[in-house]
Parts: sequence; C-alpha cells; structure tokens
Amino acid sequence: MARALALDPEIVLFDEPTAGLDPITALEISKLILELRKWIVVTHDIHRAKVFADRLVFPDGGHIPAEGTFFVVSRSCRSGQVFSGSAAPQLSRD
Repeated sequence: MARALALDPEIVLFDEPTAGLDPITALEISKLILELRKWIVVTHDIHRAKVFADRLVFPDGGHIPAEGTFFVVSRSCRSGQVFSGSAAPQLSRD
C-alpha cells in the first residue's frame, strides 16, 4: 500500500483491503483509506462498505442491478427484486 501511495496516484483500487486482518489493524487501514478520499474499494464486508462508500455498486451476473447510496441499495436488496442470483445480500442499517 505504501508503495502505491508514494506515487500519488489519482485513484487507488483496494481489493479486500481489510480481509484477514485483526480488528485493530483493519480499523487503522480503514482510517487511512478514508483519509485518502480517492479510491475504489472492492469488498464483501458490507459493514466496511457502509463506512467507506459514498456510492455502492452490486454486480450480479454481468449486470448492475443495484447502485446508489447505502440507503438506496439496502432498500433494493431488502425487496429481493434486484438480484437474479440465489439471494440478495443482507444489509443492515447498524
């Protein structure tokens, strides 16, 4: 991460940046990412996505059936009508 940031890129792509980390380190990495404000984060961690994201995008089978703010996407997912897969992600407002 330090090597990528040393080049001062316009955008940084983080793929599961906190996966496998202990909670304290994950929190520190999350704080660092939030300070940058020029990133794209790919994650399966819905709670972390809520913290990171101004906008969420959920791909499903080559399409994007849900995108928007956390509130908009969570309403779409709760309705269960946007995903063709086996189940919509369960998003909580906590």
